[in-house]
Amino acid sequence: MPEKALSDGRHLRRDQTRQKLVGAAKSVMAQTPAEAVTVDQITRNAKVGRGSFYNHFSSMDELFVCTLEELISDIGESFATGRQHFDDIAEFAAWSIQLMIERAVADPQLGWFIVNNTKSEPVLKAQIDTHVRAAIEAGMRAGRFQISDSELWFTLGTASTTAFIRGCLEGRLTVSQRAELAATILQAAGLPRREALDVVARSTFNPTDTGSFNT
Repeated sequence: MPEKALSDGRHLRRDQTRQKLVGAAKSVMAQTPAEAVTVDQITRNAKVGRGSFYNHFSSMDELFVCTLEELISDIGESFATGRQHFDDIAEFAAWSIQLMIERAVADPQLGWFIVNNTKSEPVLKAQIDTHVRAAIEAGMRAGRFQISDSELWFTLGTASTTAFIRGCLEGRLTVSQRAELAATILQAAGLPRREALDVVARSTFNPTDTGSFNT
């Protein structure tokens, strides 16, 4: 067999093994906090040898980050697209909150992965910092938001959104209530309640390339 064909075959098998490990992580870590998951659990679920794990990942932390980034990569892309759509920063903020909720509830594997794992916060924060934070801080400078500390507001928004996702997955809340949550978070940014509700009502966007929603 030609050397190139052998090399291509090895690369294909390596890629397949890596995807098996990532797939196993999606399944296992959606049910169990990442801190409690072991390499043996992942390799058993992926049906590969323990040594294969270390051929692809140096640690469970590296696997976790890789898996979550794969799960939420399309959300980051949607944030970037949505930012181009909305002229009002408040509408973009309301849409972003609802988008995260919609995607996490529509894909329970993603949703449970996020709410079960404290390690998900820095990965989600990186997506928010990249696509949302600059817009919010521009809104602060322009006086659209009355926020004294952007980090405090982001912490509040992230924590309440994550708790809301858990409530939906557990059946205590419904995704249809996401507009109320978005309005409440906007109120925390200084918008009067009536204006916050109006902003949320306007924050609709349904381009085919994001799969996002209309409220």
